[in-house]
Amino acid sequence: MRNFKKVLALVLATMMVTAMAMSAIVYADPAATGSSGSGSDTVTITVNRDPSYEGDNGADSRVFTWYRIFRAFHKDPITSTGGGASGSGAPGDVKAEPSGTAISYYIKKDLASKLGTWGEESGSSVFTPADGNEWFEFIPTVVKIDGVEYYSVRWTNDSTDSATAQAAAQWLIKEEVYEAKGNLEFKDGKWSDEVIKGYYVLESVAGKNLIAATTDINVYEKNEYPPLDKTQKDQDENPSPSGTYGDANVKVAVGDVINYQVEVTVPMTAKTGEKILVWDKASTGLEYDADSVTVTPDDGNVTEIKSGNEFWDASAGWTWAELITVTDSNKGQKYTFTFSMTVTSDAIVDSDKKNESGLKYGPGSGTKPFPYESKPDQVEFENYFGGIKKIDGATSGTLAGVKFMLKEGDVEFPVTLHDDGYYYYDPSGSSEVVTDASGTIKIRGLDSNEKTYTLTETYALPGYNMLEEPVTLELVLDSVTSYTYTPADSYTSGTTYYTKSGTTYTEAKGLVEFASGTEYYTRSGSTISGTYFTYTNWQVVENNSGTILPSTGGIGTTIFYIVGGLLAVGAGVVLVAKKRMGKVED
Repeated sequence: MRNFKKVLALVLATMMVTAMAMSAIVYADPAATGSSGSGSDTVTITVNRDPSYEGDNGADSRVFTWYRIFRAFHKDPITSTGGGASGSGAPGDVKAEPSGTAISYYIKKDLASKLGTWGEESGSSVFTPADGNEWFEFIPTVVKIDGVEYYSVRWTNDSTDSATAQAAAQWLIKEEVYEAKGNLEFKDGKWSDEVIKGYYVLESVAGKNLIAATTDINVYEKNEYPPLDKTQKDQDENPSPSGTYGDANVKVAVGDVINYQVEVTVPMTAKTGEKILVWDKASTGLEYDADSVTVTPDDGNVTEIKSGNEFWDASAGWTWAELITVTDSNKGQKYTFTFSMTVTSDAIVDSDKKNESGLKYGPGSGTKPFPYESKPDQVEFENYFGGIKKIDGATSGTLAGVKFMLKEGDVEFPVTLHDDGYYYYDPSGSSEVVTDASGTIKIRGLDSNEKTYTLTETYALPGYNMLEEPVTLELVLDSVTSYTYTPADSYTSGTTYYTKSGTTYTEAKGLVEFASGTEYYTRSGSTISGTYFTYTNWQVVENNSGTILPSTGGIGTTIFYIVGGLLAVGAGVVLVAKKRMGKVED
């Protein structure tokens, strides 16, 4: 047993070496490893994302599976049994003792035969390992753990290096020498599970590792993923080549061009021949500028992937995909992909105003060609809404049919009226906009970034005065709120519930309990104040009826003074002439 304890100590050390050596295995964090407490039968195995991975895009879809090979207790089982080497006698009961006492490991009796057999040779009992077993031996003295019969087991291999430990882990799983298995649950950026103390193999898609879990285990994955960073710039705001890329939302109008940049670095630890599949996906409000993707450096290690290729995902909605092949010379190389998208009118009715990129990474062949997939890195754009409401200044009644000319700065801004009642940018349209039956003009897809939009009245209704000055539009964020509806199992007073018909959800008003046979839903999300969907604070523009008199000093009043003066002068002339004529006659 003394040698057994020494070997176990070596195995624990081996776990550390193994974890740091394997491409997808873990290393222990001593500062984060704690005791499960005196007398506790359970510990927690936790795998954290590698903190050295900047901009961690590690996918939470990866699976870490644990296999419990042996049970572990802080007590020597041999001293608690009445059986001999052959396993005869009454089984003893093993109970946990406080941490700090000797650790012993046990294998279920019905699994022990997979390690080998005991037999008589030259008058003594001899253990014969099973084919391929170079590491483990059990002692056929029966003990009970939770009412189940176990044998004590020990490590017999002289070597404790990482390659030996990996080989042992692979053999154990191949021969199904484990009593239980399960998956670590992913939550809050880590994978974890509470398990019974024991000797475990922890497996990910890239390898297997041995773990002696007799205290809480807190480890970090050592997978090194290709980091991906996506940025964007507005062509109007940051024209090439002097403009800068960033993560901030860009403010654009329909018709504007957005430039994008995706940077991917090949890991230094990548294996020659591995593949990195870089992809891009756009919302329906963005139109990919065909063949606009360029890659720097263009060293021949990047291949365009098109529809129909074995790596192309037809259901993913990709706009483009590129495949980087790892070579001896490009490890550590950063590749920069640049491309552009044009904002379309679909961006106005689409709640998703994003462009996202991601990558898949792996051998590029076999049953799992890309076992690792990054979370998408997203950037967003914004556009804005502007509108006026034309009313009678005296009655506040709405005025329909009033015409305006729309300008952006000093240039006419062409638009087209769609069936939904909104005007949208259209290069082949007209700058003329007209108030509708409710007296409103609604224009979507505008850019608030140092842009000024004005409406100049060109036609007023009969009896109304034309506006003397243009109206400057006040812009508000044009955005859609996305709600999530979740089925409700039971009624709770004070909660708002919704019923569903097709794809439409309607508030169940006055509900006091669920009606039999009806499905109810709760809703999460909130309305964004100020969007066109809830826009009630209209920019009001008044028209006044009647004829506007010219201002003081205008030609309208002057002409009357001139005419009156001329008449007075004329009358004086006539009077003087008559008097002179009278004197002549006398």
